[in-house]
Order: sequence, then structure tokens, then C-alpha cells
Amino acid sequence: MKKVSLTLLIVLTLAAIAGTVACGSSPRGVTFTQLPFLSNRTVSPATELFLMTLNGSTVTPVPFTTTEVYSPTVSADLKSYAFDGGGNIWVGTAAGSTQTQVTTGGNSFEVRVSPDGKKLVFNQSNPQTENFNLWIMNVDGSGSLNLNTTLPSGMTACYGGSFSADSTQIVMNCEGASTSGIFTIKTDGTGLATVTTQASFIDTPAFTPDGKQIVFVLYGQEGPEGTTIFSINLDGSNQTSVVVGAYEALVLNSTLFYTLYDSTLEHDRIYSSNLDGTNAVALTDGTTEDYLGVATD
Repeated sequence: MKKVSLTLLIVLTLAAIAGTVACGSSPRGVTFTQLPFLSNRTVSPATELFLMTLNGSTVTPVPFTTTEVYSPTVSADLKSYAFDGGGNIWVGTAAGSTQTQVTTGGNSFEVRVSPDGKKLVFNQSNPQTENFNLWIMNVDGSGSLNLNTTLPSGMTACYGGSFSADSTQIVMNCEGASTSGIFTIKTDGTGLATVTTQASFIDTPAFTPDGKQIVFVLYGQEGPEGTTIFSINLDGSNQTSVVVGAYEALVLNSTLFYTLYDSTLEHDRIYSSNLDGTNAVALTDGTTEDYLGVATD
């Protein structure tokens, strides 16, 4: 048998790796270790913004420089995090650092940072139409792109965007006169595709790590809050109930995180589970108000 040259082996190996990536395998190096959340727990100095390890064992307060904070989000390496406060988007380069305001006008909210820490997607209200525009831009505030320039047919506004694990696509929910829908689009504004349309209100859609499914909250369903988390394939098939009563959904690594109201303790609590809803674990004890802060309302 002839020996294969080292150069040829390297070429074949690189080709195999490229083929694997092209087939949609999980991107390397995208591993989250911290979950951002909001809480009314008492700390000094006072803050509503916190990070916890994904098993809930360690909680770290994060100071912020504005008067309010919503929709906290972090990149996988924790080098970029963002939130909205005072109607604008704020970005920090490391947990606990001073934040920089990257939007103006007081009409920007619900931000998500890409797993690679390079881009933001956020909502911006339009005072003329009273609809929402979905924008994407770099974390330093440059390169703004309005994703609503090509709205899905029958839809008047899109919002609630979040990134795929490889940071190349966005999933968003859009609304029309009588329907809501889940759509995907590339970060350059091309490749718009429909996942599903529903008669009920849709919120917090998120990609699974392999990019093959979306988990989302559907309002008007059974449960204490009238909400249910579902999963669905990208082609709109196999819609499956995952968690009844949860009103926020977030996927980090291969874990589903959600907020659920505890009627006994009368507080919101954060839970984790497998993507199918099994092996649910309460990450907060219900003695304080703790929630992900990613829901539209």
C-alpha cells in the first residue's frame, strides 16, 4: 500500500472538517458558562442585574450605570454583554465594567448579543407607524441594518430577535393583522424563511444549538399564565409542547432556561431543563423575584 504524503493528509483532513461545518454541525468554542437574569434581591451596591452559573450554584451582581435595566444578554465568552435601559441599548466589554450607550432616541429595547460577542439585535419603536423595527448592528454601535426593510408577507412588525449558535442567523417573531409568525433571516438581511404562523401571540423564539429547531412561547395556551413553551422544526413540522405555564424561553448550550410563576411563594422563579422539558430544576428558591427578562411584555 502506498504511503499518503503528509501534505495530502492535511488537505484531506481540512476538507473533511470543512464538509462537517457545511453540514451544520455545532460550532466549536461556543459554550456558555453564565446566565444573565434580573432580580429584586438586596445587594450593595444596589443592582437588578445578575449573572449565575448555569446550575445556579453561584450568583454574581453586576453594577450598571443607568437608572433601569431590562433584557440582559451575554456572549459565550462573557466579553460582550448588553441590556436596555432608559429606552436605549447599553454594552459592556466585561462583566462588571462600565457600560457604553450605543443607541439614542429612547426607543430601543429587547436586545440580544450574538454568541460570538460581535453583533446585537434589538427592537426599535417607530413613532410614525407605532410598529416595531428589528435592527442588527455591531456591538460598538456601527453597521446598523434594519431587518424590517423586507417584512414577511402579511406582517407589519417584527421583534424578539435572537441569534443562532454560530451567530449567522436570527430567529424573530412577527405580527400581522390577525396572525403571528416565526421567521428566520441571515444577519446580512437575506434568506428570509417562514417557520410557522399562528393565531396566538408568539414570544421569545430561540434556536436550538444544532439550528434544526426553534423553541418559543405561545400565549393563549393552558397553564397558570396562559402560556406554553413549544418546540418546532425549522420546516414547521412536529410542534410539541415542552413546558406549560412558562412565559420566557432562552437556550444556552443544550439547556432550556425559562421563567415560571410560583403561586405558592408568589414569586417568579428561573428553571432549567433539557430541551424537551424533562429533568426540570429550579435555579432560584422563590424568596425573591427572579426572571430572565427576555419577554416582550
